[in-house]
Amino acid sequence: PNKAPVLGRDQLVLDLSRADVRDNLFEQLCAVLDQGGIDYVKWDYNRSIVDVHSRVTSDQGKVLYDYMLGLYDLLERIVSRYPDLLIEGCSAGGGRFDAGMLHYTPQIWTSDNTDARNRLEIQYGTSFGYPCSAVGAHVSACPNEITGRTIPLGARGTVAMAGGAFGYELDLTELLPVEQAEIRAQTEFYRAHRRTLQYGRFTRGRTDGGGTVWQMQTKQETVAAVFHGLQPAAPGYEHLCVTGLDREKQYRLTSRPQLLRVGDFGTLLRHVLPVKLNPNGLAVQTADSLYRMSDGSQSLTASGAAFAAGICLAPRFAGTGYDPDGRMQGDFGSNVYFIQEVCSHEKP
Repeated sequence: PNKAPVLGRDQLVLDLSRADVRDNLFEQLCAVLDQGGIDYVKWDYNRSIVDVHSRVTSDQGKVLYDYMLGLYDLLERIVSRYPDLLIEGCSAGGGRFDAGMLHYTPQIWTSDNTDARNRLEIQYGTSFGYPCSAVGAHVSACPNEITGRTIPLGARGTVAMAGGAFGYELDLTELLPVEQAEIRAQTEFYRAHRRTLQYGRFTRGRTDGGGTVWQMQTKQETVAAVFHGLQPAAPGYEHLCVTGLDREKQYRLTSRPQLLRVGDFGTLLRHVLPVKLNPNGLAVQTADSLYRMSDGSQSLTASGAAFAAGICLAPRFAGTGYDPDGRMQGDFGSNVYFIQEVCSHEKP
């Protein structure tokens, strides 16, 4: 009383400790959801509570506690009425990472920082307490709006699909055909391996070449994702260790095909192409729109023991020209590998 309320984002906070406030909110939300066709709600929390006071209690020390109980009560009524509604908790939602909120919002948005390099650390830390199926992870546009950094589309897709519930937040109409084809390939791979990526056993590791490894594994298959930071000059051979396989059985590793833009090579085009072209010229711009350059294609068969010891990955770019069987991404490159047991009738 007798204090001017504090505005934030031109907003005030409703007192959810009051039953009449919750009833009013429930009626308003139902009026929207009952219009039909709504199966996803993002429950945001961008306004901090600074005026901690309620008119309906004599114990002002309980206001925040009663506020949370009131929020749970409101969400309980919503999910009971709409059992198929997915609510994503965003920017806390009153406690983004608390178990009470996860009961109602089983998907969480870990950060507005969608820079893939930063997301490696964000999703790595989150993975120690929460399953990948609960973590919203998106491919965003580059340069990134938070860091200004540019990271290959393939790497952005790998970070998002290997550590969370996969999605995109960018303008599809601004993409080149080769980028549209890469996104189509990413989504097809994710749909094919969704159960493993979201619900498989998640482990973390490193390669001997300095790469970060995230491995997701079920009884049927293993998916391993390898990420790098800054590209060194003339990188050496790199080995990937895959855990959890039967040492006596044979397994086939296949890389997820990735596409590169011709223009990504810039003036290096003079080294990787048989003819000299202006990297900003019409010919390269046309090729960027139409031509597909594959990256990091690899397939091999080995025993579980060999995979545990470490299998050699395709060489990284070392200034020796374009190699469709090599990994050509440069800084912040990544690759995804699919490992599955070789059936007895397939064995030589």
